[in-house]
Parts: sequence; structure tokens; C-alpha cells
Amino acid sequence: MPQGLLAIDIGGTKLAAGVVTMDGSVVSRARRPTPPGGDASAIYAALLESVSAAIADAGDTYQLQGIGVGSGGPMRAREGLVSPLNMPGWRDFPLVARLHDDLGFTAVLDNDAKAFALGEYLYGAGKGHPDMMGVVVSTGVGGGIISGGTLLHGRTLNGGHVGHIVAEPDGPRCACGGRGCVEAIASGPSIVRLVRAELERGRESALREMPPETITAQDVARAALAGDELSFQGFERAGGALGIGFAGAAALVDIDLIVVGGGVSNVGELLMAPLRRTLDDHAALEYIRGQVRVVPSANAQDAGLIGAAALAMAGQPI
Repeated sequence: MPQGLLAIDIGGTKLAAGVVTMDGSVVSRARRPTPPGGDASAIYAALLESVSAAIADAGDTYQLQGIGVGSGGPMRAREGLVSPLNMPGWRDFPLVARLHDDLGFTAVLDNDAKAFALGEYLYGAGKGHPDMMGVVVSTGVGGGIISGGTLLHGRTLNGGHVGHIVAEPDGPRCACGGRGCVEAIASGPSIVRLVRAELERGRESALREMPPETITAQDVARAALAGDELSFQGFERAGGALGIGFAGAAALVDIDLIVVGGGVSNVGELLMAPLRRTLDDHAALEYIRGQVRVVPSANAQDAGLIGAAALAMAGQPI
């Protein structure tokens, strides 16, 4: 019987699970929406629904060898505790212990963006680039760094948080408690929040026809592509913040490739054009000037699951 891994991808928007082969192929997948405002039990119950569905879909074809989990951060991975900023129902939630009790495996846990970076390096757009960064732009903005072919962890295993590089010192407050972080400007909810603030100030926009509380990042993107100036400026600002963060990261860790995934990145050049332009303006040091490429994920919707499985194959970070 061929071997497989249970991969779990936890984010503020969705809870995904899948069975992944030892060579990175996804053979089953299931997802549930993250319960908005859900308490710890509700979130965990939804996660187990995804896990059960993914295992059932794979059938008896694969023998599970372990579990890899990529989750939004921050976290205390050595203790198996997660506290995703965008999931207030989980604070120091004992995820690894709960999964062990219910599934019988000790999960390898790490940040979802670090998992994404590892998966792209091993199986995706980062293959052949031992010095690269993977970035997920979605409900939050997370990053993972591959340096010399090794996933960079840092002192507390939270290394790579490019979303909390400061892009605008006097910018909006971030969920982390800081001000002007990349995430506070470029995540999906942040783009919406900043556009809504401009609408409240009286800015003209096609979005004014919608109830403010119903506006989503997809709505802002559609309006921008249709020529709405306010919406277009929202993505220009988001791309600019990412470009500043990427330039700082590139200078700090000397990388030549940045792979971008996540739901917000699916808008394509609306976000990527200002991102690349700002990166080129700020990455002026000789060893990175003109040498840092930004490309989309090669794994599309399965990047998080492939990355989580890569964590399990790589083993527990130390």
C-alpha cells in the first residue's frame, strides 16, 4: 500500500485538509470555512470535518505516515500551541495535543507561510532556488524564507513574518499591535478596511452603491478592474507596501526569488504591477538590484497542503 501524509492548512478564511503522497501530489482535499467569530471548539470541530472528509475521499488507498500542519501565526510551535492573529477564538490552543488525541499522530506544526515557502522550494516555483522567500497574501500576510536550501526558523520558530515589516511608519494599526505593517495595508481585510474608511470620508466610488459591511476584497478588485479610482488606489497602496517589505527582506537575507500565493494575489497584475515597481525602486543594493524576481505560486489552490506535507517530510523544527 502506498504511503501518504495528512496535510492541514489553517487560515483565517478556510480550514483545509488533504492526503498528499510522499512526492508532493495531492490525492484528496476538503475544506470548510473558518467559523467567523468562532470559539475554540467551533473552529476545531470545523477543522476535524475537513480532516474526516479528506481521509474519506482518499479511501483505503494510502497508508498515513504522519501529519503536517501549517497554521497562521504567531505560535509556540515547540509546545504545539497556536494563536493566529486572525482567529481570536484560538489563543494558545493546544492543536498538536488535540490532533494526537483524535488521530493518533504527533503533528509537525509550523507557520502556514513557512510551509508554503518550503512546498514551493521543493515542488513548485522555487525549485532550484536555495535562497528564496514564499509569501501568502490572504486574510493576513505571512512569509517563509529558504536560506541555503534550509527553511529559516529563528529563535522562537516564528522567523519570516514579512507581513510585520513596517511599510508606513504612520500607517494604520495592525492586528499585531504595531502600526503601518505590510499586513495592515495589503491583506484582504485591510484593503477593504482602508477603502471603507475613504468611503466614510466621502470619496466617490462605485462601491458606494453597496452596503459597506458587505464589501469584500473581491468587490474592490472587480471595481478597480472596471476603472474605479478609489479601488485601484487601494491595490496600488497594497502592492506598494508589499514591495517595500520585499525589498527589506531581500536586503536582509540575500534572496533572488519571491514566490507569492494566497487569495489576494489572484488579482494578478492589479497587485503585482505596483509590487514589482516598488520593489525595483527600493531594492537598490548591488547584490539585489535587478536580481530579485517575483513570481506566482506554481501550485495554485493546493500550495498550502503541499507545504504542510513538506513540513511532515522534513520533520519537526528544532
